[in-house]
Amino acid sequence: MAAYSEPWYCVRELRCRLCQFYLEPGDLIVVGSDDECVSSVLPFRPSLSMVMDGTKGVGIHLGCDEDCWKGGYFGSAFHVDCYNTRVRPVTWAFLNATEYGHVPPFGGEGRRRRRIQDLLTARLESSFLKELPAEICHLVAGFFVQQCAAITLQELVADDTSYPPPDLHQADVDLARDVYARYIHVEGVQYVRSLSNEPPSEAQESVVRVFKARPGRVVRTVYVRYDHIGVRGVWFTLPKEDFVTNLGREVLFGHHLRETTVLIHRLFATTGEPSRIYVNEWGRRSVNRFIEFIAVESNAESDDWVQEDHRSDYPRSLMRDSPPAGTLEGEALCYSHCRMEDVAEITLCVGRISGIKAVIGLLLRYNNGRRSCLGRYRLDWTLAPVRVDPARMLRIGMGQTDDELPYVAEVGVGGVSGPESLTWVDVPWKGRLVWWFAHSHCRLEYVE
Repeated sequence: MAAYSEPWYCVRELRCRLCQFYLEPGDLIVVGSDDECVSSVLPFRPSLSMVMDGTKGVGIHLGCDEDCWKGGYFGSAFHVDCYNTRVRPVTWAFLNATEYGHVPPFGGEGRRRRRIQDLLTARLESSFLKELPAEICHLVAGFFVQQCAAITLQELVADDTSYPPPDLHQADVDLARDVYARYIHVEGVQYVRSLSNEPPSEAQESVVRVFKARPGRVVRTVYVRYDHIGVRGVWFTLPKEDFVTNLGREVLFGHHLRETTVLIHRLFATTGEPSRIYVNEWGRRSVNRFIEFIAVESNAESDDWVQEDHRSDYPRSLMRDSPPAGTLEGEALCYSHCRMEDVAEITLCVGRISGIKAVIGLLLRYNNGRRSCLGRYRLDWTLAPVRVDPARMLRIGMGQTDDELPYVAEVGVGGVSGPESLTWVDVPWKGRLVWWFAHSHCRLEYVE
């Protein structure tokens, strides 16, 4: 392979930054920087992260992180059709305004595509193709979903090279007065555009009062519902919700460290009273992307708070004598495990690993109502629960990434079969299943 001394462009997100749909194998893409196309037309291949573009004399690194070792220029990937039909320059204001707050659910891609297609079908039925049957309009709309999404999002973002846009600003809301929300619709979904104490005028139909102030009422908690795009709703009332763990076990959050000397401090001793634990949140552009602060809200007595109490070893319930087979030197892994007896159903959590669809975690529900979690788990990435047949073993299909790292490709009960490229593991409904995991892969072990 020829060595390139020309510029490298690092593309972190494997989605078109105009229509926001994920790149699929075979999609024709271009890479741009500051609205300038820096690459020729390239077919997207998930198995190829390094692309040498001999025509343009550049190197493209796809799917890298913010601390990419190539240290190249920032680049964005676009579908060729979306890029050729763009109606505005691709500015930093647009890229910032359409940046996702977190990774969206895996199944959300299909729902979004169907929603846009339905909206576009209704437009075609009432205008250009109103003489044609609805089925034909729906079929035609399916060919323009990505271009329609790209153009609509560009129109929603103000054509301003500064960021934030002029109408996006920070404002204070006085909870001693009524609070009003102004809404905006994005692809048929309603989002909160702003909150204020100003009542709407007669012409402002999209302004709704979301909080009615009362004398002497003190609001201690505000609930915000949001997804990867923005805020969907705000509530100032307090729903009654009690969450209690029922396993009486020790749990480790974070990486399994291999240092021979570990110092663990106890910050708070839990009691029978409800308590909440808070950690700082960080975004994609934060300098320190890790937990810096921990806070506890509890009605416990002062004796239960911070103490000079520490230990230099991990609890035995969290550790085993040696790391799993095949573990790389210096590899940081998180640890989870569960018992396999008396399992009633399993729920799969599906995400992406190195651009590949993968099972990143499992939720096991037992016949007594207890639950255990393996690997990573997000409530908005889950599939429908699968009932367990005690007479048929759990089948796990292991695949490999392009870097030859293992991941879980498929999980099923009984006679599940799949590609010959997968390594299938049959797990009985007894013993213990151990799931070591990192962001890019995982390693499984079964212990009788």
